[in-house]
Amino acid sequence: MKTYFPLVDLLRFFAALSVVCFHYFSAKLVPTNFAEMYIKHGYMGVQLFFIISGFVIYFSLTKNIKEYSLGRFLRLYPMFWILCTITYIATLLLDREGALDFKYYLYNLIILNTGKTAFMIDGSYWTLTMEIVFYVMIGVYVYMFKIKNIEWFYFTWLGISLLSYYFSIDDAIFSKLMLVRYAPYFIVGGLAALIYSTHKESDIFVNARRHLMLGLAMLSPFYISVKLIENNNGSTNSFGIYGPENVIILLAIYMVVAFAIFFNASIYDKIPHKICLVLGGITYPLYLLHQKFGSLIINRLGGSGEYGNVSMISISVFIFIILLCYIISKYEAAIRRVMYKRIIKIL
Repeated sequence: MKTYFPLVDLLRFFAALSVVCFHYFSAKLVPTNFAEMYIKHGYMGVQLFFIISGFVIYFSLTKNIKEYSLGRFLRLYPMFWILCTITYIATLLLDREGALDFKYYLYNLIILNTGKTAFMIDGSYWTLTMEIVFYVMIGVYVYMFKIKNIEWFYFTWLGISLLSYYFSIDDAIFSKLMLVRYAPYFIVGGLAALIYSTHKESDIFVNARRHLMLGLAMLSPFYISVKLIENNNGSTNSFGIYGPENVIILLAIYMVVAFAIFFNASIYDKIPHKICLVLGGITYPLYLLHQKFGSLIINRLGGSGEYGNVSMISISVFIFIILLCYIISKYEAAIRRVMYKRIIKIL
């Protein structure tokens, strides 16, 4: 079974680029064309990230629990520790008054957080907590019940998510721990991977059931959005609250993900593969480094409040950050390989 999807890697980079464009250029932007509309709604790259994570994690689950856990740890933590430290030092040097206490730096290193960006070195880190909780939940489930039963994980998780909003208990601790607001996106990706991997050997009824569940998962964010608007409790978390434009964008995200998965076989030349690998490698450091680190540089060069506006300074820093992340990605892959070899020997 093919487990590398170049077009999905390309989409991952596109998602990161969308978030970067939103942070760097959208503050005073009033969209008048498609490009400006893309920038203004670039924050929805996060939804795309979650769908992609749900998709790719399925193929990691075919490994044993030791390799799965080690792979997730090495994918997230070493690079995070390096770039979180760089960002914290940069904050101390360029924005001493805005720097968090050292204890919060240490707290950030475990990645897990409450979602309050005021206590994060970089506000973008909140999504990583959602990723880790998802990895743990699905990893434990597969370890206990085997990957052949993963469909029931998606079914149960989706049911918990929808029922939490139906009964208006989405703010309960249990619901938050189950990531009820974010679950449908991971589930859409996971079901897409399951259908892609098993549709040939599954009978028509199994395939029909999974496609129906996928359709329900794809519609779930719109239902959750309605419930969030109905039960507005003054929360500042606007994730998943959709207006007409957001609905169109999310439907477009579903379409491009489907395209990336099912037309993946057409990318067979070495050069396109290489390009997708490179862009995929840039994605994680770009996401980690762009917001706080980039804002420090832009505001230092252009003055306080310059971050978020379209200017030669913000465009120059935008290009600089991408090039810097390309260099970092080359070393990150090598570090991961060395650490994997050494740790696997110990384990």
